[in-house]
Amino acid sequence: MARRDLVIAAGSIALTLAAVVAIAQKKAVSGDWPMYNYDLAGTRHSPLTQINTRNVGTLAQAWSYKLGRDRTAGTISGGSEFTPIAVGGVLYVAGSDRVVALEPDTGKETWRYPLKNGAPSRRGVTYWPGDATAPPRIFFTSERRLIALHAATGKLATAFGKDGEIDMVAPYNSAPTLFRNLLIVGTNGSPGGVRAFDARTGAKVWDFHSVPKAGEAASSSWKNDSWKDRPNTYSWAFSQTLDQVRGILYVAVEAPGPSDYWGADRPGDNLYGNSLLALDAATGKLKWHFQTVHHDLWDYDLPSPPSLLDVTADLQLHWRDNDGRAGFNAWRSRIENLGVLVFQTIRFPSDEASGFAIAADILPVIAVNRNDALTRRTFSLVHELAHLMLRVSGVSDLETDVDRPPEDQRIEVFCNSVAAAAIIPRDVLLIDSRVVAQGARSENWSDAEIGDLARNFNASREAVLRRLLTLNRTTENFYRQKRAQYIAEYLASQKR
Repeated sequence: MARRDLVIAAGSIALTLAAVVAIAQKKAVSGDWPMYNYDLAGTRHSPLTQINTRNVGTLAQAWSYKLGRDRTAGTISGGSEFTPIAVGGVLYVAGSDRVVALEPDTGKETWRYPLKNGAPSRRGVTYWPGDATAPPRIFFTSERRLIALHAATGKLATAFGKDGEIDMVAPYNSAPTLFRNLLIVGTNGSPGGVRAFDARTGAKVWDFHSVPKAGEAASSSWKNDSWKDRPNTYSWAFSQTLDQVRGILYVAVEAPGPSDYWGADRPGDNLYGNSLLALDAATGKLKWHFQTVHHDLWDYDLPSPPSLLDVTADLQLHWRDNDGRAGFNAWRSRIENLGVLVFQTIRFPSDEASGFAIAADILPVIAVNRNDALTRRTFSLVHELAHLMLRVSGVSDLETDVDRPPEDQRIEVFCNSVAAAAIIPRDVLLIDSRVVAQGARSENWSDAEIGDLARNFNASREAVLRRLLTLNRTTENFYRQKRAQYIAEYLASQKR
């Protein structure tokens, strides 16, 4: 049966946008933290349980290691934001002027590579396991330089580029994302874009332009040829995330420049500014994009890449029960694991609000209405999660599709579509015998058939209607007619 993930922006908990179907990510070896985000899905969650809420208060310092003050940070503290990686019983760490390998039990250096010029990225390094042609390597960036070290010795891997390093063309202040034998990097300076390099040789494999060039499809979104010599529009988010089975890379792109608050010199939507990109990780070809702000004048950068929430269609079908409680609790647990505060409120009736989202950077919040049925709460939960992905706070009610300003209505329709797609997987729905029998754009759906589908997917009847409409299995007129009927019936049942 089909498996898929919901893409959720996590990173620093400044949430961005996207929802896609994807296969669950492979997990890292227990005990390791093998990459900047722990895994390619960007979960930053370790399955280890030895340290827990019962014993964390008894921990005592075993050792410390001084990283040194990072002169590039511009702060008194030194500005290190480094995430060490742990691979095969070794910690790999960058200090202010060096990269080192440490014994995890003692903090003792096993090797040190000092930089003669510049400083290593103060965020992370990347471990490449090697192949038949080369042993494992550690990669790190220093401004425009991408440098390779032998993981066992800390010496330069001179077969990479020229004497162990290459010029990436643009600076990138974080750890490369590893996909097979590709090192994928964003940009913190001109000319922007995203690039991939061969981990064995350093050769550039592909280059995606965040500001399109002449003849590229999105160049028409920059009127008057304003794409020419355009700085900024960098991909400065400190990592990318990746569905490694499907080979899809997810990239966050900042607002266009050079002025973040004035755009008269760049009429148009200005793609791919303020966009989440889905790229073929092997080739850099664009699969799809979603632009959160057209022609941004407010500096609404996407600050972090999305994460992939591990929810499979098979798993959801095992959450079925009589009242929908299993499905609601399972979704809630997975969303809370992303660092989102989820709570239920009873302070307003169902006909006033079904939930709300507060898209705060430090602690984003989702509230759902406990007066609602559990299947409705599940839909509200994922709907509000989509709001957080967009970094847009809001209150949702039973009439989320209408009576709103155009931009608000667009957001609500999108969030409804995301929630329906997550709860009712496309591939599973389309092979259902009832859906096959009805065919395209059917208006012959009975209440019994829609109810059976709702029970099958642990969803509300309105969610099933939304999904049937999105997948062209019914019409807009039938959807609106039935939705109004179901809402009226639901409100009447709440008053009894």
